[in-house]
Amino acid sequence: MDDKANFPWSQTKTQTLSLRYGSVGKSTERPLLYPLEEEMGRQYKNTSKNKKTYMAPAESRDSIQARSEHPNTDEAEENDLKSNFMKIMEDFKEDVRKSLKEMEEKTNQEMQEIEKSLKEIQKKKKKSNRRRKQFKPKN
Repeated sequence: MDDKANFPWSQTKTQTLSLRYGSVGKSTERPLLYPLEEEMGRQYKNTSKNKKTYMAPAESRDSIQARSEHPNTDEAEENDLKSNFMKIMEDFKEDVRKSLKEMEEKTNQEMQEIEKSLKEIQKKKKKSNRRRKQFKPKN
């Protein structure tokens, strides 16, 4: 028995059919575990062939040596990056504080306007209730 007979996916159609239906096959061969490709149709088509994965290029020896030759430069650059990052973060915090303060002021203004309109509505309602009482006929 050759190696291909052990793997159902590598068998020819006649070998597979003989194993499946027992017409002309050895009794020691195992039955087919997977359906024929024609029977599967496009339902189980492997799509991993179409996928492209991104891999970053490997670093060359030159780039590794360049970094190891100038350790002070890297440290200085790192400190510059850290200080720039801290400045950016402080600016961001300040912007957030300002926007929150503006939102709070707008909300307070809107609340005052709502309270004013509510008071006006209540006054109108009281006046209308007084008028109703005045014009309500007594029995």
